[in-house]
Amino acid sequence: MDPQFENIEKRFDQVDQRFETMDHRIDGLNQKVDLFKEEMIYRFHVISEKVIWQVKLAAEGVMNLDEKSTREISSPRKENEQVHQETRP
Repeated sequence: MDPQFENIEKRFDQVDQRFETMDHRIDGLNQKVDLFKEEMIYRFHVISEKVIWQVKLAAEGVMNLDEKSTREISSPRKENEQVHQETRP
């Protein structure tokens, strides 16, 4: 009976070694996933900062355009009022 137990013991040792190998591989994969996650977070922040900057730039352009159009619209109105005042009896 001893040889049978020795065979079983050897097989358990082999299974243990396989589990250890799998544990190491899983640890390696976990590290890779963590690095990938950190890289994606970093890239997201870089891209989002760029988008925020572009939105601010576009908003400034719209504000400038609004100010310019307001000036251009109010100028003829003032002239019309002035002409109207001058032509009134």
